[in-house]
Order: sequence, then C-alpha cells, then structure tokens
Amino acid sequence: MQITNEQWALYEERYGKLMHTISMKISGDLALASHEDNYSDLTIAALESIDGFKKKTGQTFEEAMENKLFDQYTKTVLWNRKAKILMTLQRHNQKTFRRL
Repeated sequence: MQITNEQWALYEERYGKLMHTISMKISGDLALASHEDNYSDLTIAALESIDGFKKKTGQTFEEAMENKLFDQYTKTVLWNRKAKILMTLQRHNQKTFRRL
C-alpha cells in the first residue's frame, strides 16, 4: 500500500514520538547505528505495519488509523523491530569482542 505525504504526516503525528523514544532506547556502537539509522529502520517497520494491517483486514489507511487494533498492532511491530535491531547489534558486538 502506498501512502501519501499527508497520511505519513498523520502517522508521524500519532506515532513519531514513540518511534523517536524507541530509537533512543536502542543502544550500541554509534558507528554501527545512530539515532537516525534506528529511526529509519523503524520507519520501514511502520510502513510494513500499515501494509500488513491492510492485507489482514482490508481496511484503508484512514479506517486503520481509527482502529484500536491497528494502534496495538503498530506499537507491537515497532517494539519488535527494536528487539530485532538490538539482537543484531549484540551479535555484531560479540563477533567484534571475540576478535580482540
């Protein structure tokens, strides 16, 4: 599903603060992932959540934004992406530590 700039602005208005909070909580080597990198990863997850919810429910973006289940689904997707990013960083750090 493609969304318009206006729809993305609405999404960011509702979930942007959460996305920035999650981005800040992702720790690790800044050489590997900055706040901006983490936010970009979460943006991809957000777009995937919008598309995934449409595939599951058939709802338009506007309908989804009014649906409490979409709210829960989106938050779950974003927090799960954080966990995935952290696991990737931990694996990289373990490999780096072994080389030392």
